[in-house]
Amino acid sequence: MVFIFFSYNFVLTIFFSKFKKKFKILDKPSKKKIHKKTGYLIGGIFIFLNLMILLSLNEVLSLELFKDYEQIQKNKILFFTTGSILFLIGLFDDKFSLNPYVRLILLFLTIFAFLNLANEFIIHMIYFESLKLFFNLNDFSLIFTLISIILLIQIFNFFDGIDLQLSLYVIFLSFYLFIVSKSLILLAIILIMIFNLYLNSFQKIFLGDAGVYLITFILSIFIIVNYNQSKINSEEVFLMLLIPFLDFVRLFFIRICEKKNPMIGDLKHIHHLIIKKIGLYKTLLIIGLLYMLPLLMYIYLQNFFTSISLGAIGMYSATIYYFTKNNKIT
Repeated sequence: MVFIFFSYNFVLTIFFSKFKKKFKILDKPSKKKIHKKTGYLIGGIFIFLNLMILLSLNEVLSLELFKDYEQIQKNKILFFTTGSILFLIGLFDDKFSLNPYVRLILLFLTIFAFLNLANEFIIHMIYFESLKLFFNLNDFSLIFTLISIILLIQIFNFFDGIDLQLSLYVIFLSFYLFIVSKSLILLAIILIMIFNLYLNSFQKIFLGDAGVYLITFILSIFIIVNYNQSKINSEEVFLMLLIPFLDFVRLFFIRICEKKNPMIGDLKHIHHLIIKKIGLYKTLLIIGLLYMLPLLMYIYLQNFFTSISLGAIGMYSATIYYFTKNNKIT
């Protein structure tokens, strides 16, 4: 199976590298984007085809990729149908640039239908053990879960602004979930994203909204399932998503205060501020440390959740302040 997996990934990688221009889904440079050369918004297609092949092999060869996730195994057709619809919404947006509000409504309706048909993926309570805070969501469980997934999609979309960044972040999250669950499907996602790193770095193939919507939905469901099974706790979820969430909130309020549409992009993201001064790879290192260290510290210092969280917020704020000082922001 390992040989088959790597073989078809090599074939797909070569195919996308050679025929990327044939798709005609381009990401052209503009004053609101950091890249100077035309990119190709087909990374999502690469991931989608990869997953479809993997799922077909899972059925034919009885690989039991979801044996540790009974909820997903039970609802796998609905799960991947929903993922496919979100992928198509993103792909249509990549090609034709949907109105942001139309796009949001489509995301809302798709995920709302999914949660109504598969209530195993609904979050019913939030418990921060270190803070002794317990929230029973009761009648608000569905709407809270719905908003959480849609918000995470928007956060990941905001975080996808420079080469490699979102793919590396997805690999980190998937690896962490793999450590706690030992699920083979998460290992497969990690390997797929590693192939995607090559396409992104050397072929200027970007995830696009299609890739972001698909991979975020899949990851959000795995986070919810692991949380509902008590394999991860609220503190871990909070810390693994903290830095992208902080940047999303900061940008959202900046745009509101400037009377701009909060869904229209600019160059004020944390990665844009840093890359202007020190380049791509140092930027990836700094941001990687910002989102990895708090979670890794919590593993060894679980009694210091509050201090770790405040420290992470402080480091994020200090980074923004330092790299904003001498940057001309547009």
